[in-house]
Amino acid sequence: MTRFKIKRGLVILLLLLLYTTNVNAAEGGLVVNRVDNDDIVTYIVSLESGCGVQAANYTLSYKEDALEYLDQQEGSAASADNAMFVTNLNLDNKWLKLGYISTDPNQEGGVLLTIRFKNTDAGTEKHVLGLAVDEMKDGNGNDLSPNISGDTSVGLLPAGVTINDAGAAPQEIRIAVTENSEPDKSSEAAEDQNDQPRSQALNGDMDHQKTDMTLSLQSIMILCVILAVLALALILVLVVKKKRDEGSEDCDQ
Repeated sequence: MTRFKIKRGLVILLLLLLYTTNVNAAEGGLVVNRVDNDDIVTYIVSLESGCGVQAANYTLSYKEDALEYLDQQEGSAASADNAMFVTNLNLDNKWLKLGYISTDPNQEGGVLLTIRFKNTDAGTEKHVLGLAVDEMKDGNGNDLSPNISGDTSVGLLPAGVTINDAGAAPQEIRIAVTENSEPDKSSEAAEDQNDQPRSQALNGDMDHQKTDMTLSLQSIMILCVILAVLALALILVLVVKKKRDEGSEDCDQ
């Protein structure tokens, strides 16, 4: 009976550890950064490295009195061989829908889209660009919790809502500590509008590496805990067995 309780407790603990690991990993990281150059505003939408997103639909909407749409350019993550990316622009309603699918579960992060606007300086609101995560899933079809970061002018909206809708209340997003929003190298038009130094992109890569290292350390710590629990359970089983053997010998005598 004691051995059964030990095994049952061990199984429960392992399931809890696995569940915790899955919960921590079930986040889809998206970054929306901004670069200003005179009256040109460039927004760069990027997937974070290791975000696990394999299917997503986003809606970007912009304040009609603050931004005037100019053009857009796909990035490396959108043009990857194993990815499909589509956009649908509605100039009348001031929104742009993005659709992304990847067949690679290990798809690296990168720029999805670079969008240029003319800054009209007429807007007074803090948030001039709205982001709605209509859908974000991993390779198994599981919903991912949006983990959005970027510029302070970007606000998070509920699915199906645009920033110009009546009663729309954009929520604050996590501010990116390091600007890793330099436009994708494949976009020459966006690069011409970006005067940020190359060290900025290197800092972004270092942040991704730090994130990967943190996840690796967490995995190692979890593995150590599991091994420690297994060792403890084995010791307890051996102690119980030894006591039983000693009890049997006493009975025989």
